[in-house]
Amino acid sequence: KKLADARNGRGSVILLAGEPGIGKTRLTEEFCDHASSNATVIRGNCYEGDVAAPFGPWTEALRSLLEQTPDADLRDTLGPGAPDIVVMLPEIRRRIPDLEESPQLEPEAERARLFDSINAWLRSAAETKPLVIFLDDLHWCDRPSLALLEQVARGIADKRVVIVGTYRDVEVDRVHPLAQTLAALRRMEHHERIAVRGFTQESVQDLLTAIEPSESTTAGRHALAQVLHDESEGNPFFIREVLNNLVETGKLAQQDGVWTGTVASVEEMGIPEGIKEVIGRRLSRLSDACNRMLGRASAMTGGFTWDELRAICDEPEDGLLDALDEALGAQLIAERERNTYAFTHALIRATLYDELSTPRRVQLHRRIAEALERLHARRIDEHLPELAHHFFEAASGGDLEKAIDYCVRASDAALAAIAYEEAVRHLERALSLTELTDGPDEAFRCGLLLQLGDAQARTGNFGRSDLTFDRAGQLALSLSRNDMLVHAALGAQLLGHGMGSVNVALLEAALDRLEPGDSIVRVRCTARLSPAFAQDARGAELVRGAVAMAERLGDTASLMHALASLHRHLFDVVPDRVQDRIEVASRILALAEEVGDREMALVSGHCNLLGDLLHLGEMKEADVHIAAHARLSEELRQGGQQGHTLALQAMRAQLRGQYDDADNLARAAFEFGRRIGNPFAEGFWLLQRFAVHWDRGSLSVVANVTPLPPIWDELVHALVAVESGERSAAPELLDRLVADGDVIPFGSPGEAFQLALCAELCSQLVHTTSAPVLLQRLARYEQRTINMNDASVVLGAGARYLGMLEVVMGDWDQAERHMEMALDITRRLESPPWIARTQHDYARMLLARGAAGDRERALALNAEALAT
Repeated sequence: KKLADARNGRGSVILLAGEPGIGKTRLTEEFCDHASSNATVIRGNCYEGDVAAPFGPWTEALRSLLEQTPDADLRDTLGPGAPDIVVMLPEIRRRIPDLEESPQLEPEAERARLFDSINAWLRSAAETKPLVIFLDDLHWCDRPSLALLEQVARGIADKRVVIVGTYRDVEVDRVHPLAQTLAALRRMEHHERIAVRGFTQESVQDLLTAIEPSESTTAGRHALAQVLHDESEGNPFFIREVLNNLVETGKLAQQDGVWTGTVASVEEMGIPEGIKEVIGRRLSRLSDACNRMLGRASAMTGGFTWDELRAICDEPEDGLLDALDEALGAQLIAERERNTYAFTHALIRATLYDELSTPRRVQLHRRIAEALERLHARRIDEHLPELAHHFFEAASGGDLEKAIDYCVRASDAALAAIAYEEAVRHLERALSLTELTDGPDEAFRCGLLLQLGDAQARTGNFGRSDLTFDRAGQLALSLSRNDMLVHAALGAQLLGHGMGSVNVALLEAALDRLEPGDSIVRVRCTARLSPAFAQDARGAELVRGAVAMAERLGDTASLMHALASLHRHLFDVVPDRVQDRIEVASRILALAEEVGDREMALVSGHCNLLGDLLHLGEMKEADVHIAAHARLSEELRQGGQQGHTLALQAMRAQLRGQYDDADNLARAAFEFGRRIGNPFAEGFWLLQRFAVHWDRGSLSVVANVTPLPPIWDELVHALVAVESGERSAAPELLDRLVADGDVIPFGSPGEAFQLALCAELCSQLVHTTSAPVLLQRLARYEQRTINMNDASVVLGAGARYLGMLEVVMGDWDQAERHMEMALDITRRLESPPWIARTQHDYARMLLARGAAGDRERALALNAEALAT
């Protein structure tokens, strides 16, 4: 059915979940064999332990797709993203020698671009015939591969692609890396989860009948089926191992082509209690040489080659070959592609590994690591994750420096492969090993902390990166290493990230230790420090000092960073001065275009300008920058800004009244932002949902379903209650929110929104106590729209809310003035719903005033509102 759907352009994601040995992989292999007659099938395996390279299962699967694509079709199938995919598959350059280099971007943009390119390749490959992607053992999958799985899955709903994955549900708790991916996949309509459970007793009997169908053994089969089912709970792997055990002990034997039992009772079958005991009994019947070989191989979780096996075993080659053949014949290991071998089941490997003492494991890992070094000396970079793993496991008994070195090199390789989570893991291991060294090199340790902070910031985990940078900064201070101190003080901003907290103590310490006079470093540190003092005179002094210094230096890059801080300062401190912000952003854009810095043009030029213009309701001018923003974010594949583009498109759809489109685009923006680790993605999505449902008159949907922050939650529930006639709790809420200035802080990101909702409540309740305070606080939004900092949500004109509050106070002339102003702003905003809402509010105001001619004007405005 899924293949038929795929042929008709309906993709699907199927996940098979179950306990070890239940048959997930075998079932999927049978499906893939069936599919291979009229579909392209590719497979990627996840391996236990930390030996696989980042994106391991995807690299394996995509390499298979690459090998199945003829040279003549390769360039067209890969498309323009071919240079990006080279980071995972370097062999592409051997087949397309004249391939261009990809331009370097911010880390999150690099990863977003890679994911988009892979997505485009897979969709292109599926145009000729359906594509089946099999990812096995996802419970061992690395985080970067899971992130890519989410992205690919999201884009195949209308494509000829089927993704099939298997995982052990018994191993996935809520903190497991796979848990977040499963939650994301569950939200997709084309996702399906199949719980693979054990055989029934009847199925076990059917299995035995398939092995031995003669009627003379029916009673014996029935008895054996009952025991096998009871002992194994229908687990196929367990059943197979028990049957193998019975055969090998002679309790089941084949005579004249018929299987017969040689025991008189079920008890005599000697079925052991646990699966490991079954495996242990089978292993005990192998030769000592075979057991020694398997014991050493058990430390290599990703499989092993003949050369690697020979390097870690002391057996003569002929004897080792005999042992290998014996293990293959006993079906304990199997030969895989590319001349590698692997255990037929992870439980077999685990049983052998658990039998090794700790000193023996340490010695074995060291021996494997040294063997890998010798065997792969010419291609060592391809085996860095394995070497880091084995040297780390061997560190307590040997070469700490080498273990640290390989962990750091593996981290560098992971960063180059845009696998930031893997880089974090390797660096954390390296740091843990430095604690075991005698007299650790603190400067080296500080450098590791800085690398770790950078890697954590690249994953989007700015909370952890802030802590790591602070640790590095304290260490740099004790070492008097000013270069390291500056790196730690600037933190995530050194990578181009505007997020992460401002570490005042470290920045001031860094500035104190800099040489007197102007310098690029002083500009960066001063500009970075300024937001911490936004609400006092020092903030203005710092940011203007940074701008002046950058101008004296004549360094365009520094000047653009300083101007970006000035723009933020103006936004935080004097939000009324929108025109000043527009001038600053326009200057940044001009400088960026002059030096060809497209990323600065995108982030601090067009992005700031479109927001500033929207604050004034100048939609025509804002649209110019929205279009430029969309074009540049796509050209640069700049992840955070691509998500912002989707949010802006959702905002435009909402303002036009295209609510289904707005809802879908807002969700797409949230999914995109969550994938690249944007910590604000969910918050903006919730606000966009609120705006859409408020416009639709279905605010109760948000109140009852969407989890909102506390103040928002209270306001939304109060609005829903008042609209339904329940007004008792709302006045007390308004008094609390409006009387205490700390509840809705001045200049906070949600201030305008929250005050606007309070004004809505105040108007509906005719709450004269809170109206004067709200009028005073909303006065600075008189000629502006009410929108979020990133311009992703707009709630009409600020003047509208002032007019509503003045109606409460009976100030009719001012209310009329503000309603006229609100109409002018919403018309420039090109938003029919807000024009109609403002016309209706204006009409109600005129009817309430009741002056001569007000009724006729009100009726005319209401007619316009209905027409709009």
